[in-house]
Order: sequence, then C-alpha cells, then structure tokens
Amino acid sequence: MVRRHRIWILKKVEDGQGKDALPVERWEKITERPIWAGVRDEGSREFYAGEADFELSKIKVNISYRKDVSRKMRVLFHGRVYEIVRTYNGDYRGMGLDFDAERRSSEDGKIHV
Repeated sequence: MVRRHRIWILKKVEDGQGKDALPVERWEKITERPIWAGVRDEGSREFYAGEADFELSKIKVNISYRKDVSRKMRVLFHGRVYEIVRTYNGDYRGMGLDFDAERRSSEDGKIHV
C-alpha cells in the first residue's frame, strides 16, 4: 500500500477529575508532525440501534512500524476520528504496521464510539 496520506494518531490522556468526580479525558497527538500512511476505504454500512440510525465506516491503515500504537488509540484522517479496532504486523519483518479502524456516526453527525 502506498503511503500518500497524512494521519494523526491520538492517545487518551486523563486530565484530573471533573465536578462529578469522574476522570476528565482528552485526546492528544502522539507525534509533533503527521504520519505518512497508506489508507484504504473498507466500505460502510448503515444500521439501526437504540432508536437511531447509525453509519459504520471502516478503513485499513498502513504506517511504518511503531511500538507505541495500540487498540486504545484513535486515528484522525481527513477531519474524521476513527477508533483503532485491530493492530497487526503486516509484513512480519518489523517494517510496517497495519491496523483497522472504524467510525460510528448517527444522523445528527455526532461521533459515537
């Protein structure tokens, strides 16, 4: 896969406690510059859950190998945030990292992950 797209990988950072004593979380970039990646659209589908229509969009991403990417992270690609759902070493030589990511959104345009 040709790496011609630029993405950001986001990690969750807990930022103290809120008024209700629950942890406040925010997402920050793991690098200072965007990461070059090969991104392939894996399609999308619509489904109905909890009295709302949702769309599930999937992408497959290939980047240079990094140890610090996990399923607990997100990907920012073309202004949309995707949850990383699976990571795997694509070529088994330690040169590349592949991962699958998905995005759920409802008709109101809000992201539901």
